Amino acid sequence: MMRKGWLLIGEKLLTIERNELYKQHNSKNMTKWLEEFSISLDVVPSTLWKFLKIVKMLNDINFPISEVNLKNVTGLEQIARIYEYTSDGEKTFELIKQLDEKVINITKIKKIASDLMNPKPAASDKNNNPAPKGFLKYLWQKITKSFLACLPPKPILRVLPVLFVVFYITDMS
Repeated sequence: MMRKGWLLIGEKLLTIERNELYKQHNSKNMTKWLEEFSISLDVVPSTLWKFLKIVKMLNDINFPISEVNLKNVTGLEQIARIYEYTSDGEKTFELIKQLDEKVINITKIKKIASDLMNPKPAASDKNNNPAPKGFLKYLWQKITKSFLACLPPKPILRVLPVLFVVFYITDMS
């Protein structure tokens, strides 16, 4: 029943949330009400939140409910995550169509969502300092070049600890 009825449940949950009908059951907020309601349906609350999130997305982008493939609940959940992050209705609509036409699979959608949520760090220099952008990049390069120009050459830097020990020992005698 849940497999085929998830869309209907999501629509009803959206109505309850928008009209604050959960207050009629003496619940302070939607979360409390949903936790109680999930017990009566014998599902975890996160499943109901998933249905609600998908239906919200579908309504926001004006996707025809009649065209929703009920088997794509997992893919639609990932697309809803992407939509929540980007608010890009056109891209979301396109992803749903691609999922329905099997042009894109759930694994690829999860990768897109993951890349959005966890962006790769910016390029860095050889010392793992983040690469600055624009004018700051130019300024950073000038400062580091100036600083590096003031340092003695590397061979001397390698000898300095040895010289320090030698001077220390000779100073003690």
